[in-house]
Amino acid sequence: FLFTDIEGSTRLIRRFGTDYIQLLERHRELLRSTWAAHGGVEFGAEGDALFGAFADARSALIAATELQQRIEEEPWPDGGRIRVRVGIHTGPAFPHRDDYIALAVHQTARVVGAANGGQVIASAEAVTAAGPTPSLRVRSLGTYRLRDFDGPAALFAVTAVGADPAPFPALRAVPTSG
Repeated sequence: FLFTDIEGSTRLIRRFGTDYIQLLERHRELLRSTWAAHGGVEFGAEGDALFGAFADARSALIAATELQQRIEEEPWPDGGRIRVRVGIHTGPAFPHRDDYIALAVHQTARVVGAANGGQVIASAEAVTAAGPTPSLRVRSLGTYRLRDFDGPAALFAVTAVGADPAPFPALRAVPTSG
């Protein structure tokens, strides 16, 4: 599962008013087209957050890094630059109508909640399921306490090889000692 959330969306709505709709729609177009190119499908939305499912973790990780690159390169209007948090987790799930019923869905929401705008964060389960992926750089960020995880959750920053993102603030989660 791959979840996204726009960082600072309330500030953007206040600044742009009804013009925010255009920013939101362009953001959604970028997400949907990137996901589709990697076999992902949208299965839900809440506000500016979108929820996607992929056949495998590797496709989700690659789509996420490509998405961040596309968002960064997009010519947003002055002051309208969008920064998107991306969280990826994998686990058993049961399709139900146009949705999924699974603890993994809830856990993915906790992973995206730990990320900062412009960042792709993946759980250890997603990184392990993806296996070695030469086009990606995966860096351990340590273990964190996330609601709905049974114990400490190992989280990883994922970037495209060759990408040089600016340093990010600390994750939006409580670190553990192991």
